[in-house]
Amino acid sequence: MVSLPRAIEILQAREVLEGLTASRAADHITPKDATALRADLAVQRKHLDRGDLLAASDANAAFHRRVVTIARHETAARLISSLHAQMVRFQYRTILAPGRSESSFAEHLAIADAIADGNARAAERAMRRHIANVTAALQSLDASGHASVNGR
Repeated sequence: MVSLPRAIEILQAREVLEGLTASRAADHITPKDATALRADLAVQRKHLDRGDLLAASDANAAFHRRVVTIARHETAARLISSLHAQMVRFQYRTILAPGRSESSFAEHLAIADAIADGNARAAERAMRRHIANVTAALQSLDASGHASVNGR
């Protein structure tokens, strides 16, 4: 099992790798891919509207997988997959933090917009900002998964 400090390190590595894949996705986006990204977001929105945060988290993961697929960067895909496998213990924690689900959805919209527009720089920035916010949310949780009093 991965410790909280190790999970933070993994997210920091994912920030760089997923920023790369967002940039590459913007370079490779097709109309069909853009439609698929929007469909992933629609599923996430539906789950959020129903208050099903665990299903929304699964839809979140599907969105990230879609970005990696569109990027067509095999090495980044393999590394990201390996890092995700180590984070199973923390998979649902951040989405349960108050307000995080809506923030995450808005961040996904920004990522999808930049990718669909073919703006590689904006896509990378949006993805890195998103993963940095996930990291900050995780850092605000204590080891039991509850928001800590002192923010650590």
